[in-house]
Amino acid sequence: MVRGGAVYLVTSLVVGRDRPPVPTTGFVHATSSYPSGHVGAAIALYGAIAVLVVRSARATTAVRVAAVGVAVVAPPLVAFARLYRGLHYPSDVLAGALDAVVWLTATWWFLLRGVEGTAAAPP
Repeated sequence: MVRGGAVYLVTSLVVGRDRPPVPTTGFVHATSSYPSGHVGAAIALYGAIAVLVVRSARATTAVRVAAVGVAVVAPPLVAFARLYRGLHYPSDVLAGALDAVVWLTATWWFLLRGVEGTAAAPP
């Protein structure tokens, strides 16, 4: 929630873009359109789960493939749904995705560094 809450809130307050002026297919919250928090959250959530599963020594190959598959397939579906429902501009979706990819890359890097750093430490 820290990634989603802090980054989304600060960015949406700074940019403050209104939602697209099209009919929507549901309830629209009174929040900013930019960036897409749903897309960012989907990438962050499914990506982080995939990172943890891939790094797990107990996970089978099938479980790893499934986790990565969900992380690759689910976020584009969320992005499409947000665009289809008229809740975001394409740039909103791309900004949410970019934010989450940067966050996920940093998470992956810190996890790798933490695992490698503890392996080299004396007992």
